[in-house]
Amino acid sequence: MCAAVTSVLLLLHSKSSLLLKKAYISILFIFLSISAFSTHIVGGEIYYEYLGANKYVVTMKLYNDCINGLPTAIAADSIAYFGVFDSNGDTLQVDVVKRFSYTILNPSPDPCIVSPGNVCVSLGLYYDTITLPPKTGGYYIAYQRCCRNNSILNLFDPANTGATYFTHIPDPSVVTNNNSVHFTQYPPIFLCEGLPIKYDDSGTDPDNDSLVYQLCDTYTGLSSIQPGPVAPSAPPYTAVTYLAPYTGSYPMSSSPPLSIDPHTGFLTGTPDMIGQWVVGVCVSEYRKGVLIGTHHRDFQFNVIDCPLVTVSSIPSQVTFCFGDTVNFLNSSVNATSYHWDFGVKSLTNDTSDLVTPTYVYPDTGVYKVMLIANPGSTCADTATSTFKIYPELLPKFSRPAPQCVFGNSYGFAGTGVTTPKSTFSWDFTSDATPATSTSQNPTNIHFSTAGKHLVKFTISDHGCTQSYQDTVIVLPSAIPNFPSQAGQCINNNSFNFTGSGQLTGSATYAWSFGTHATPGNSTQEIVNGVTFNAVGKFLVTFTITDNGCTVSKTDTIIIYPLPIAKFDSIPQTGCRPYTAHFSDSSSAGTAISYLWKFGDGDTSRSKSPVHTYKSAGKYTVSLTIVTTNGCVDTLTFTKPDMIIVNPGPKAGITVDQTVTAISDPNFIFGDKSLNATGCKLFFGDGDSSLNCTSSHSYSKPGTYVVKQAVIDQFGCVDTTSITVEITPDIRFFIPDAFTPNNNGLNEFFMPVMDGVTQYHFMIFDRWGQLIFETNDQTAGWDGTYKKRKCQQDVYVYRIELTDIQGNNKKYVGHVTLLR
Repeated sequence: MCAAVTSVLLLLHSKSSLLLKKAYISILFIFLSISAFSTHIVGGEIYYEYLGANKYVVTMKLYNDCINGLPTAIAADSIAYFGVFDSNGDTLQVDVVKRFSYTILNPSPDPCIVSPGNVCVSLGLYYDTITLPPKTGGYYIAYQRCCRNNSILNLFDPANTGATYFTHIPDPSVVTNNNSVHFTQYPPIFLCEGLPIKYDDSGTDPDNDSLVYQLCDTYTGLSSIQPGPVAPSAPPYTAVTYLAPYTGSYPMSSSPPLSIDPHTGFLTGTPDMIGQWVVGVCVSEYRKGVLIGTHHRDFQFNVIDCPLVTVSSIPSQVTFCFGDTVNFLNSSVNATSYHWDFGVKSLTNDTSDLVTPTYVYPDTGVYKVMLIANPGSTCADTATSTFKIYPELLPKFSRPAPQCVFGNSYGFAGTGVTTPKSTFSWDFTSDATPATSTSQNPTNIHFSTAGKHLVKFTISDHGCTQSYQDTVIVLPSAIPNFPSQAGQCINNNSFNFTGSGQLTGSATYAWSFGTHATPGNSTQEIVNGVTFNAVGKFLVTFTITDNGCTVSKTDTIIIYPLPIAKFDSIPQTGCRPYTAHFSDSSSAGTAISYLWKFGDGDTSRSKSPVHTYKSAGKYTVSLTIVTTNGCVDTLTFTKPDMIIVNPGPKAGITVDQTVTAISDPNFIFGDKSLNATGCKLFFGDGDSSLNCTSSHSYSKPGTYVVKQAVIDQFGCVDTTSITVEITPDIRFFIPDAFTPNNNGLNEFFMPVMDGVTQYHFMIFDRWGQLIFETNDQTAGWDGTYKKRKCQQDVYVYRIELTDIQGNNKKYVGHVTLLR
């Protein structure tokens, strides 16, 4: 390993911006070389050209530091290894490519910039002709090498960080017969600290595809252990590791930051730190809106101190709309004479040779000011800057008169030097509603708190903004108050009122009690003995006027009426048991307690109760009401014989029997009712009778509810009922022979039965084999077994059943089948 002096590269650019120069210093960077067998990589790129017939010429430009490492032309690799990979990363071939040419690049120094004497960057060109048939996913062609200069400031472990350069031939389904982008110019050899970069970093595309530029990551490759050249590894590739705060999109210290125009590829920025930086530029290639591929190039930017450069500089305008007089500042360096042109096109005498002149412009407008530093000399420099000359906006408003915090409404009138394009902005603070406004003359601005509020008025015009502020005073309120009072009865009412408030000066008072009060008003702070001559709610208003503010408080006084006990006393007559509904119509100004007495010993404290009388008779009803506040009293209202309850008839019915069979379905009903003038029987089968002593016959078995209804002379009704049941008869008969000969007579063997609930019928032959079985009371044996006719013979039957009375029975016997 050996120490070496890094190449210091200088950017040639127009001298149009500020350069803050330090004293001339020797620029010496000490680095450790990565390998005694290689030159340090400065940058590179790979691109391709389509020749037709699936043939491509692949070109690599490889930039090396020809001072560090092995500082001779022989040190640059005479061969390179190009790896060809498919989209899966499989290696298809590795080509050994000879270097076509080797060139030492020297900067073309500006005559006014002292070029460093140790600048040396070499360019090696490598060409490879490859035949690549169309392939899904396309191809990757890559080259890898190590290493970079150890002094690079934006990378982690730069001495062990290699480089990967690659290109991608797209999938034929995306595009066919494509040529890749390549950069037109060499990268800048060196940059000057403090001087703006103005470099055309654009590329060219033989296919005239649309190109989009951006700063991007660069890629590492190989290491100092095996720097190369060797066969490259397969994609994907790993980006270099940046030292914070640097990234691929913010690759170096610069103010303003380094940036590239996405459409033109024009690189701008002003380096503000001496050192070496790796910068990557990517060009994305689009055809008809479809991304074809992205081309990469990285390069080592070297920022140095460029001494003794004459730079003309006019500080940018920072104060606008200040009138027509401008005191110009001069921040040029390394100059002894100056010439100013203030940009008035209609004049020829708008010039000055002073260092910091003052000029009065004849009119408003936008002017391009020019400053030549060291005019007439070989190293003269020219700077221009745009100045906008407009009058002061002079925003102002008159402070409005103070208002009270309650009910305030302020208006403001803004003035100033304005045009139809002027815009306005008011800030009334967060205590105001609204808090802001864009009107020149806002109104109805309400402040919620008393005190001083700083109001700001701003005018914007010609790109200028000027403000004016003043204080608005909001007066505090007296906040009148008086205690609320409980309501009183109309009889002998008397109220005392005591007013209070937050007072700041000589206050006056005013009470208003209304036309039903005596007195009706007063100007005293305390007023006693106020009476009201009517029932209802009355407004009392207390007003304080203090410090020019008048504020009132209003409360309600209630005068209660005398209570009245009353209810709806219309007589009610009904049958026992009788349910009566009582409706209260009492009145009072406050809550009422109730006590009802229904005349039968029962009571209720409900407002409008419901009560059932269980015994016949006449009943006197009374209601007592009690009030405990307002007009306090106890009153009783009574209605004699209000409720009359008639005894009503008593239904009664008898029957000679409750259960009988359908063979004798007759019942005899008897009348045992009392006090009835009318009676009717309902037999439950749809028939009825007006004679409650009668008989009735039912036509079919079942359970029937017989109902008796009776009525008396007052229309009172009573009912009762009794249940009767008709059961079916139980019958069972079994024949002893049958003749299944298809003559339609005696074709089936089956029992005749009635009154059976469960049933099991079986037939056996003489050997005991079951040949017929059923649970269906309507199914009989047809003399067959498995659809074949049985022979004439004697067969055994077995029947198990349960009748309607729950009796279980079994029948076993013989039947003769005759054919």
